[in-house]
Amino acid sequence: MARIHVILADDEKARYQNQAEREGKSLGAWLREAAEERLTAAAARDRIDSVGALRRFFQDCDARETHPEHPGLGARDLLHCACCRRRGVTAVKSYDPALAAVFGG
Repeated sequence: MARIHVILADDEKARYQNQAEREGKSLGAWLREAAEERLTAAAARDRIDSVGALRRFFQDCDARETHPEHPGLGARDLLHCACCRRRGVTAVKSYDPALAAVFGG
């Protein structure tokens, strides 16, 4: 079992410790449970199970990063280009100059 060192303000530690004791748990068990709850919530939130969720996923990707070679393209376009290349597509017709540039257009 691994050990970690967590730095907390004194008032934070006191609040967490008090809550853990009210629940009949050690501070370590309470912190582990809280971390697992956060991971479970994040996994449920990140699940792509609708068109709206897929759109939000691509918007989040676009907000986080850009591709250094193709800064004008968003995540959706980059995924499309990767799929095209994997299938052997060598050219695309597009009114988007950044998208056309990926294929040398």
